[in-house]
Amino acid sequence: MTSQSPATAKDDVSDDYKNAWASLMMLVRNEGLSWSGRERNRVFLSINAEKFADISATTTTDFSEDGRSIAKCDWNNDGAVDLILRNRNAPRLRVLQNNLRHNNWLQVRLVGNGNTVNRDAIGAKVVATIGATKHVQIMVAGDGYLNQSSKTLYFGLADSKLIDKLAVTWPDGTQHEFDNIACNQQITVTQDVGIYIHYSTAIKLAAAEWNAVSDKDIWRIPLVSRLPVAELPIPSASQPKRKLSDLSGRPVLLNFWSPTCAACLEELEELSQAKKKLGRFNLQIVPMLTDESGPSALADKFMQSFGLEKHAGIASEEVVQTMQVIV
Repeated sequence: MTSQSPATAKDDVSDDYKNAWASLMMLVRNEGLSWSGRERNRVFLSINAEKFADISATTTTDFSEDGRSIAKCDWNNDGAVDLILRNRNAPRLRVLQNNLRHNNWLQVRLVGNGNTVNRDAIGAKVVATIGATKHVQIMVAGDGYLNQSSKTLYFGLADSKLIDKLAVTWPDGTQHEFDNIACNQQITVTQDVGIYIHYSTAIKLAAAEWNAVSDKDIWRIPLVSRLPVAELPIPSASQPKRKLSDLSGRPVLLNFWSPTCAACLEELEELSQAKKKLGRFNLQIVPMLTDESGPSALADKFMQSFGLEKHAGIASEEVVQTMQVIV
């Protein structure tokens, strides 16, 4: 620890205390450290509701990334519960498809009446009875840290092929009961209507090779915090020494274009048509020609036809490369 919280709340905390928190933020943001990173994920299997077994390694979920959240859903609609992991560092998102041996199952969706019970049926309880065994699921919202799992209730039923009784208790106290429900299907229970069976099949996800990104000398890197732009030259016909700072004081749209780019011309035409509307926001449109050959009669003709020739300029290769990095 670099600091200890004061015993009571104070407005006039010491500089050492403030600096300690600043040090922590610097270590996390700039040095890549974590509050509790490099701790492998853990998955525990319930054994007869009496004890748990650590199956992290055997399920290949024991990643050492800085995990933050986990949600469950049936990603490929095959009846098995899949997991979605959210990390602070890369990879930020993982989808773990459940490829274990599939036993029988049932998926239940609930719809409240929207009057005495919310439409999402939060708080409803579903009990699936098979012989003397009861499987219980409760509809909840925000069932984990920074996540919301699917609002489908999943019942793993082992070798059972038929549910003797399915009972739904809604948050307002009303109940519905259904007998002899077949397994391996998806059903929706609506409070006002009753039960509806979905006849759906598993989605087959075709495997694909990972295509490596080709090497480049220049990469676009989105920045967390915006940086002030350097004194870039953006000369125009009337202002050959114009710089980017000369446009300060009002919103500016720099549009990099080329006469040989069809998409660019289409975009410039749209800007021309919206110029009057954009003018209400005091927006200055500055088209920047990127052709290496420099200005041409064709480029001038386009600017005049769009009515954008007043502020049009020429972008050097240096300016184009710089803007690709900072935009």
